[in-house]
Amino acid sequence: MSGRGGAGRGQGRKPATPNFLQRIAIGSMCENLRRDRAEQTALERAEAEPYREIIRDLQEKFWTERKARYDKIQALKKQGAGRIELTRAVQEFKKWETAQFRKFDEKVKPELDTKGRRLISLAKYRPRNITRSQVCHDVAKECAALGWGRISPRKVNDYWGEYIAFEKMRKTQKV
Repeated sequence: MSGRGGAGRGQGRKPATPNFLQRIAIGSMCENLRRDRAEQTALERAEAEPYREIIRDLQEKFWTERKARYDKIQALKKQGAGRIELTRAVQEFKKWETAQFRKFDEKVKPELDTKGRRLISLAKYRPRNITRSQVCHDVAKECAALGWGRISPRKVNDYWGEYIAFEKMRKTQKV
């Protein structure tokens, strides 16, 4: 008994292809898996780098500069500077201080989140520990687990490309 299903032209078992929505879903699964692994890689890299030392150095520089500026204001007070001059000096001190806090936040906030308190800003890059073929292979296994039939990693790669083209078209048309 053969598995052809018929001997004539056009006869036989037809390949079960996923419909359009399933193909888009498969491509979306690929994209999500790639992004999740990229985020995981970036988090692991961020945890391995010595951000504590960077933060400590920034704090030390800030406090030494702040003390020097504060001492200048105290010296003006001791010299008997006028009220307007002292007010301007204090305002300049406060402006400098808020600018330093802003700079500190810009340098440190993107790297701090390892416990989910803040969003990490991640560069879009291909993670080095996973290839496109690995993503396709994993998604093909997920599709089989979902009961969508056996879909080869090569077809998953095709559907991923179809999804990327669909997303580009959608963004240009702003649907």
